[in-house]
Amino acid sequence: MSRGREHPARADLAALIAHAPLPPHVKALGLTQRARRPALFVVTYAGSRALSALSSAEAPLRAALPEVPMVVRETPGPLRAASYLPRAQGEALTPEQEVLDPVVLGAQIQNGAADERSGGYGVGTLGAFYPAPEGGTLLLSNNHVIAAENTPDEEHARVGDPIYQAQRGRGRVVARLSAWVPLSPTAPNRADIASAALLPETVFENAFLPPRGRPAPGATQLAAPRVGQRVFKVGRTSGLTFGTVSAVGARVPRVAYGFGSAAFEGSVIIEGLNGSTFSAPGDSGSGIYDLKGRLVGFLYAGDGTITLACPARASLEALGLLR
Repeated sequence: MSRGREHPARADLAALIAHAPLPPHVKALGLTQRARRPALFVVTYAGSRALSALSSAEAPLRAALPEVPMVVRETPGPLRAASYLPRAQGEALTPEQEVLDPVVLGAQIQNGAADERSGGYGVGTLGAFYPAPEGGTLLLSNNHVIAAENTPDEEHARVGDPIYQAQRGRGRVVARLSAWVPLSPTAPNRADIASAALLPETVFENAFLPPRGRPAPGATQLAAPRVGQRVFKVGRTSGLTFGTVSAVGARVPRVAYGFGSAAFEGSVIIEGLNGSTFSAPGDSGSGIYDLKGRLVGFLYAGDGTITLACPARASLEALGLLR
């Protein structure tokens, strides 16, 4: 047997991830490591039989890669891009949900105009600050947090919409919506990302609240996600949490949104340390940082057990902020 058949190369597994006709109970398929060798990371609904189902669905690729190692996680419930909360849950539970001066990373933000037009209630998290090409500073979060799930065919949010820190009626306008990457209901997405231009009078600090005790990012630097990487985030719901990158380059066939479902590719899968919960509804948009304070990605979905993030570089490229 050839060496490639004994130990499949990363490129072989990446091809399998990209082209596998996944059975319905497989929620995500990514690239990980087992015994220091490339392996598949499979997320399935609890109680399903991922190994046999994937094997039967992928007979041709299995013939080419008979020794594919797998790491399987069985988790309950669907993957959701959850920023819409019952109104009672939008009240202050963590310091990040209060009106903050200066505005910092992890703060609660909301597109007040889009919510007023739709009658909804969507809140999420300020994930990062980034220099605007024309001058000034942008705040970054998810499309589904500050751009109301804008798709190629429907725009519920508009350029110039006010972005509140805390919430409409209790908070204050700190930025105006400037750009977003449309979420496609049909083609695979690589980023759930949007930007808003900070108002000239908005005082901000590229740091977290002092009680969080984590290194402030300073000037935003990027780090590529890698398997085994320790990361943290500060979100408006669950605050400071720590986790590990379990898989990269993940294909996610279905993430629940208000308009239906969307597929993603190239995602990062994160699990909380020691079985802890890494994210909760409302944490959408949080920046995922490594322990040196470098931006790794943007949290966009989860199921209560695993968390999904879009890589930072892919997100910034999609917004036209990196080339």
